[in-house]
Amino acid sequence: MVQADESLVDGSWRATYFFDEKDETSDYEGYIFAFNDNGTAIATKNSTPVYGSWTLEKSISGSVELILGFGLTSPLEELAEDWKILESTDVLMKMEPATAVQVIRKP
Repeated sequence: MVQADESLVDGSWRATYFFDEKDETSDYEGYIFAFNDNGTAIATKNSTPVYGSWTLEKSISGSVELILGFGLTSPLEELAEDWKILESTDVLMKMEPATAVQVIRKP
């Protein structure tokens, strides 16, 4: 869990792949995501910020999950999920909930 926590707050991220029944990656084109160590998050597109929150939790099965919330702003409301972290490095985090797969990378 420490690896994911340290990686998230170190720099900014962008969604490089988002699949929810179909490829929706283009919905997140231009968004830059920043995660602060106090649990706040900012998604910025065209200099317009959308504020949200994030936390990491360990599931009953032992996997690490990223819980995101950005309110009702489209398309960011689709990110309000418990994201199971499948892979985490300094530059890539691959996650999936029950219904979608997302990959984020540092720009």
